[in-house]
Amino acid sequence: MITDPAIREQGYIYFLAEAPELLHQVEQELLSLSTDFSNAKVHNLMRATHTIKGGAANVGLDVISKVAHYLEDVVKSLYHPDVVIDAQLQTLLVEAYECLRLPITAELTGTTIDEQEILQRSATVFAKLQEKLGDAFTDSNHIPTSAELGFDIIQSIFETGVQQRLETIATALQSTTDAEAIAELLRSEAEVFLGLGESLSLPGLCNIAEAIIKALETHPQEVFQIAAAALADLQQAQSDVLAGDRTQGGTLSQALQQLTTKIQPANEIDLNAEIEELYQFLTQHFQVKGKCLKPQTAKLYVQIVYYLLAWFEQEFKIPTSELNLSLLVPQFVNLHTHDNLPEWLQKFWQFIADKEDSYSLNLYRQGVILTVILAVTRLQAQKGKVQNVVLELIRKVNIK
Repeated sequence: MITDPAIREQGYIYFLAEAPELLHQVEQELLSLSTDFSNAKVHNLMRATHTIKGGAANVGLDVISKVAHYLEDVVKSLYHPDVVIDAQLQTLLVEAYECLRLPITAELTGTTIDEQEILQRSATVFAKLQEKLGDAFTDSNHIPTSAELGFDIIQSIFETGVQQRLETIATALQSTTDAEAIAELLRSEAEVFLGLGESLSLPGLCNIAEAIIKALETHPQEVFQIAAAALADLQQAQSDVLAGDRTQGGTLSQALQQLTTKIQPANEIDLNAEIEELYQFLTQHFQVKGKCLKPQTAKLYVQIVYYLLAWFEQEFKIPTSELNLSLLVPQFVNLHTHDNLPEWLQKFWQFIADKEDSYSLNLYRQGVILTVILAVTRLQAQKGKVQNVVLELIRKVNIK
């Protein structure tokens, strides 16, 4: 289910906009089954109930989603060659439709219904349907091929259901900057596409879906880059299928594939090497009041750096292998007030603060920490890893 309010609201509006047409389609096809039965008609029912189920689930309309799921299972059994649409089955199917119509109508009109009563009523109707359908219900995993249906089922799915899901992803990317919400949506949609690829024997689509899930696990900080690559791959897969591809279902791009592996940059050095480099910088180049630091003072700075990085590891759940000095480099250019300090630094000061400490002692500690951060920032600037040295830091800690 989508939890981001902005995305969910858009999904809800979209669901309400298309629900009446889908509901009407279900009604028309069910009412005409006994007089004009065909596999194509059953497929129309399958597509409509599946779309209702997915759309309701995405926006948290659990009752509608559950009832649609029940009805979808029943409709799937109608493909079975032994099923006969007699008067009893027709009546039960209409009753099942009513169980779906009531909660959807309530959402459309903004009225309240007893959800437990609807679910209980649905359970009773679907239990009767299951008994009526017998073996056809339990053997309902078979979905006819396009040849058996007399039209291209894959084309139909990619023109409607797949298109809707692609629009949902695209809309989310345009409307929110919430990385967690995008990641949640991507993972949910990838699981749907994986199931679709497996059921339609489209290995390319499966590869794309699996890559999306793996990329989110490997690079959770690159959600928007993953989303852009995923959307491009899925859109290309849709285009390929609509152009006639029935064996592959798209191809995993290099852009998305690269996001599934953790590549160690060739110029990256480990933390111990960085600390050693920092120590040499402190004793040979970094000056406080016109003098480089003595070895003992430099070692104290190094201890503070280790302490800061250990706190980073615990506070932000950063893997030990990813700890580096760049984490301490402030991403700001204005320090006129404490309000402009990085949020992490203010959190760290709160972490080390003791209510029994005097105001002067707190200021002294903060000054020492800022001086250490300044030293790291200067080293990284010297190496070209930051574009601007934060000169305001110098004024704040009164270094001359």
